[in-house]
Amino acid sequence: MQTTQHGFVTLWINDVKPERVFEYLEKVKEHVLPLYEKHGVRLLGCWRGGLGPKSNQVIFLIDYRDLDNFNALYSDPEYVAMDAKMGFMEMRSNMGWLLNPVDFSPIQQMCTLIARLEVHQEASLGNVVVSFHS
Repeated sequence: MQTTQHGFVTLWINDVKPERVFEYLEKVKEHVLPLYEKHGVRLLGCWRGGLGPKSNQVIFLIDYRDLDNFNALYSDPEYVAMDAKMGFMEMRSNMGWLLNPVDFSPIQQMCTLIARLEVHQEASLGNVVVSFHS
Protein backbone atom coordinates (compact mmCIF):
# COMPACT_ATOMS: atom_id res chain seq x y z
CA MET A 1 0.00 0.00 0.00
CA GLN A 2 1.32 3.40 -0.96
CA THR A 3 0.83 6.02 1.72
CA THR A 4 1.15 9.76 1.51
CA GLN A 5 2.52 12.07 4.21
CA HIS A 6 -0.75 11.90 6.10
CA GLY A 7 -0.68 8.09 6.52
CA PHE A 8 -3.88 6.68 5.16
CA VAL A 9 -7.56 7.50 5.12
CA THR A 10 -10.59 5.29 5.62
CA LEU A 11 -14.15 5.92 4.54
CA TRP A 12 -16.89 4.44 6.73
CA ILE A 13 -20.54 4.40 5.71
CA ASN A 14 -22.90 3.53 8.54
CA ASP A 15 -26.54 2.65 7.95
CA VAL A 16 -28.10 3.75 11.23
CA LYS A 17 -31.62 2.87 12.28
CA PRO A 18 -33.57 6.03 11.35
CA GLU A 19 -35.01 6.54 14.82
CA ARG A 20 -31.51 6.34 16.36
CA VAL A 21 -29.44 8.63 14.11
CA PHE A 22 -29.27 11.55 16.55
CA GLU A 23 -28.53 9.21 19.48
CA TYR A 24 -25.76 7.58 17.44
CA LEU A 25 -24.19 10.93 16.51
CA GLU A 26 -24.27 12.12 20.11
CA LYS A 27 -22.58 8.92 21.34
CA VAL A 28 -19.90 9.24 18.66
CA LYS A 29 -19.25 12.84 19.67
CA GLU A 30 -19.11 12.11 23.41
CA HIS A 31 -17.37 8.72 23.46
CA VAL A 32 -15.62 7.90 20.18
CA LEU A 33 -13.97 11.23 19.39
CA PRO A 34 -12.06 11.33 22.72
CA LEU A 35 -10.61 7.91 21.88
CA TYR A 36 -9.59 9.18 18.44
CA GLU A 37 -7.81 12.04 20.16
CA LYS A 38 -6.15 9.68 22.64
CA HIS A 39 -4.65 7.68 19.77
CA GLY A 40 -3.86 10.58 17.44
CA VAL A 41 -6.54 9.58 14.93
CA ARG A 42 -8.11 12.52 13.08
CA LEU A 43 -11.69 12.84 11.99
CA LEU A 44 -11.45 14.66 8.65
CA GLY A 45 -15.20 14.82 8.13
CA CYS A 46 -18.55 13.46 9.17
CA TRP A 47 -21.73 13.75 7.11
CA ARG A 48 -25.34 12.66 7.25
CA GLY A 49 -26.63 10.97 4.13
CA GLY A 50 -28.71 12.87 1.62
CA LEU A 51 -32.41 12.76 0.95
CA GLY A 52 -34.76 9.83 0.81
CA PRO A 53 -34.03 6.26 1.81
CA LYS A 54 -30.35 6.85 2.62
CA SER A 55 -30.87 9.91 4.84
CA ASN A 56 -30.06 7.71 7.83
CA GLN A 57 -26.49 7.13 6.65
CA VAL A 58 -23.62 8.60 8.64
CA ILE A 59 -20.37 8.87 6.71
CA PHE A 60 -16.92 9.31 8.26
CA LEU A 61 -13.59 10.15 6.66
CA ILE A 62 -10.81 9.26 9.11
CA ASP A 63 -7.05 9.89 8.91
CA TYR A 64 -4.54 7.51 10.54
CA ARG A 65 -0.80 8.17 10.88
CA ASP A 66 0.05 4.56 10.03
CA LEU A 67 -1.11 0.97 10.50
CA ASP A 68 0.14 0.89 14.11
CA ASN A 69 -2.02 3.94 14.82
CA PHE A 70 -5.03 2.16 13.28
CA ASN A 71 -4.41 -1.05 15.24
CA ALA A 72 -3.81 0.78 18.52
CA LEU A 73 -7.23 2.43 18.34
CA TYR A 74 -9.26 -0.62 17.41
CA SER A 75 -7.48 -2.95 19.86
CA ASP A 76 -7.70 -0.52 22.78
CA PRO A 77 -9.75 -2.33 25.47
CA GLU A 78 -11.54 0.96 26.19
CA TYR A 79 -12.62 1.19 22.53
CA VAL A 80 -13.72 -2.45 22.38
CA ALA A 81 -15.74 -2.12 25.60
CA MET A 82 -17.22 1.21 24.51
CA ASP A 83 -18.41 -0.23 21.22
CA ALA A 84 -20.37 -2.93 23.06
CA LYS A 85 -21.54 -0.68 25.92
CA MET A 86 -22.90 2.02 23.62
CA GLY A 87 -24.98 -0.50 21.67
CA PHE A 88 -23.52 0.51 18.32
CA MET A 89 -24.03 -2.97 16.88
CA GLU A 90 -27.78 -2.70 17.51
CA MET A 91 -27.91 0.83 16.07
CA ARG A 92 -26.10 0.42 12.78
CA SER A 93 -24.38 -1.70 10.20
CA ASN A 94 -21.31 -0.36 8.48
CA MET A 95 -18.83 -0.83 5.69
CA GLY A 96 -15.36 0.63 5.54
CA TRP A 97 -12.84 1.22 2.79
CA LEU A 98 -9.17 2.03 2.86
CA LEU A 99 -8.69 4.92 0.44
CA ASN A 100 -5.38 5.00 -1.39
CA PRO A 101 -5.26 7.84 -3.94
CA VAL A 102 -3.68 7.10 -7.30
CA ASP A 103 -0.79 9.24 -8.50
CA PHE A 104 -2.95 11.58 -10.63
CA SER A 105 -5.61 12.13 -7.97
CA PRO A 106 -6.00 15.78 -6.92
CA ILE A 107 -6.71 14.57 -3.39
CA GLN A 108 -3.00 13.76 -2.93
CA GLN A 109 -2.22 17.47 -2.69
CA MET A 110 -5.25 18.05 -0.48
CA CYS A 111 -4.14 15.28 1.90
CA THR A 112 -0.68 16.81 2.14
CA LEU A 113 -2.25 20.13 3.12
CA ILE A 114 -4.64 18.46 5.58
CA ALA A 115 -1.69 16.71 7.24
CA ARG A 116 -0.12 20.13 7.85
CA LEU A 117 -3.25 21.73 9.31
CA GLU A 118 -3.99 21.62 12.97
CA VAL A 119 -7.51 22.57 13.98
CA HIS A 120 -8.68 22.91 17.55
CA GLN A 121 -11.41 24.71 19.37
CA GLU A 122 -10.74 27.11 22.20
CA ALA A 123 -13.29 25.81 24.67
CA SER A 124 -13.60 28.98 26.70
CA LEU A 125 -14.29 31.21 23.70
CA GLY A 126 -15.91 28.75 21.32
CA ASN A 127 -13.51 29.94 18.60
CA VAL A 128 -12.00 27.59 16.04
CA VAL A 129 -8.27 28.07 15.58
CA VAL A 130 -6.49 26.79 12.46
CA SER A 131 -2.69 26.52 12.40
CA PHE A 132 -0.63 25.65 9.33
CA HIS A 133 2.65 23.77 9.84
CA SER A 134 5.17 23.97 7.01
